[in-house]
Amino acid sequence: MERLKISWGVQLELARGVLSEEWTWDDVTNQSLERLRGINADAAPKVRSVMLKDLAEDQAQVSDVW
Repeated sequence: MERLKISWGVQLELARGVLSEEWTWDDVTNQSLERLRGINADAAPKVRSVMLKDLAEDQAQVSDVW
């Protein structure tokens, strides 16, 4: 996260999602983090939607395989 310069607000929101069991740290991918770069005011409000969209896409890909 430091290498990608992920803001503290985004990190807090990611941790909040992990604690509320909406996603796990394993679900936080480089692709998700790339979408969440930027200043707190812009990026932090996007965390939940980005993470839930990425999780839905991952689940769709898994069901396509089966």
